[in-house]
Amino acid sequence: EKVEANYFDDSFNLYPKPKLGYVYPTLGETYGVRYLKRNPKAFVIITNDDSPYAKRLKCKFIISKYNEANLKFNADPSNEKYEAELSKLKAEVQESGCEEIPK
Repeated sequence: EKVEANYFDDSFNLYPKPKLGYVYPTLGETYGVRYLKRNPKAFVIITNDDSPYAKRLKCKFIISKYNEANLKFNADPSNEKYEAELSKLKAEVQESGCEEIPK
């Protein structure tokens, strides 16, 4: 159900805390919320559900890990550990439905 909502402050009402820090949904982006029993007018934005917002956060995190592994591999392409990690993360990016893997 779509509802109109306002942010009255920046109290970081995201749950669970995103791994790459606090990033709020963009204008028009769909996201899940949970209302608080103690204060039914207050809600938290869910960061790990199936919403487009949560998917964007997940993809951003996975791609950041891929980019980090890619830097290590490019610095030492003969390192089998780096190659295996890069391969694993490449598969994870593809399986997650994220955008195309950065070059």
